[in-house]
Amino acid sequence: MLKVAIPNQITYTDKQLQFLLANIGVDSALQDDYKAVVSNKFPVEIRKMSYREIFRALTNGTQDIGIVLHLAPMEAPMKVCCLHSFCTHKVNLSLFIPKDMHYKNLESLTGKRIATPYPSVLAPYLKAKNLKATVVPLENITCAFEFGIADAICIISGNKQYKFTSQLREIETVTQTYPIIISGENLQAQKQMILDELIERIISAENAQNKKLICISFPNDKKEAIIEALAQFEGPVSVTPALREQTIIRCFLDEKQFWDIKSHLKMVGAETIFVLPVENIIK
Repeated sequence: MLKVAIPNQITYTDKQLQFLLANIGVDSALQDDYKAVVSNKFPVEIRKMSYREIFRALTNGTQDIGIVLHLAPMEAPMKVCCLHSFCTHKVNLSLFIPKDMHYKNLESLTGKRIATPYPSVLAPYLKAKNLKATVVPLENITCAFEFGIADAICIISGNKQYKFTSQLREIETVTQTYPIIISGENLQAQKQMILDELIERIISAENAQNKKLICISFPNDKKEAIIEALAQFEGPVSVTPALREQTIIRCFLDEKQFWDIKSHLKMVGAETIFVLPVENIIK
């Protein structure tokens, strides 16, 4: 059983994460923090934790891997190994202030206290902007305003865990970040095999993002024109004789590519076009 820790501040919504797991054959129903969920279809156990607890668990071996933002290891008290990056799932690390706070530009934060779980990222940003403000390291950011700890905060934009963000205004983007899979020390051989299979499945789901399987039926005498129209796109193309006077071509296209070329395909002879969803592409 591979034990996977994810942040209770995760940037995916639970629904998005469950959708990704479902597409790779890992059924799960994420529950409250600290309650483990075991998949019935794949040997993994998933548990929500704080970032600090994830790094501690990887150190003492109670968890095998973690899914965290790529900025998080900068705050970690240990060295971790990055196993996979979800680079297509970028989110913003941004500065927020109360809606009733006066703000003209970044200089308005001069002398202010800014709380953040990512002090090692925020401090160099403020220095580069020549802004003199106090960085307050704070993992539980929800109490920053309630207890008068800070005047502003620096957190992940769109994080639905923070219900109070409806009372805040996003003013500046500090940087972008994305989730990564990390591990601590060497895994047992059996767990390493499970991990390798998990990452291969994740990559196959990422390969299929925004991809559609396009099946185009057309008269035989339009074959060259159809193939020429598709030649500008990368990806496999298979040609199958359908009926005596008809041919079918199958190919993978990005969804936007298909809509851009759809009218041209019809113009050069495509009679029927089937568009099918693609969940995984294994290379």
